[in-house]
Amino acid sequence: PVVASDVSDNRIVIPDGEVGYVVPLNDVGATAHAIREALVPETHARLSRQARAHAVTGFSTTAFANNMLRAYRELLDA
Repeated sequence: PVVASDVSDNRIVIPDGEVGYVVPLNDVGATAHAIREALVPETHARLSRQARAHAVTGFSTTAFANNMLRAYRELLDA
């Protein structure tokens, strides 16, 4: 599981509470809370499983190729 600040595209790449936590930038309390939560064994196991599935589904070579193909088809249809 990952704990990341809410900057750039982190909220898109890291579904909050599903594969990790996205916390407000410079919020030490929220960051500490999220880290503690991610270290609870049951939570850690759940987030880890879901993070792996999310990475394979959304960021694998196959997913990248399918996304590129979809983008090219949309451009050709336009």
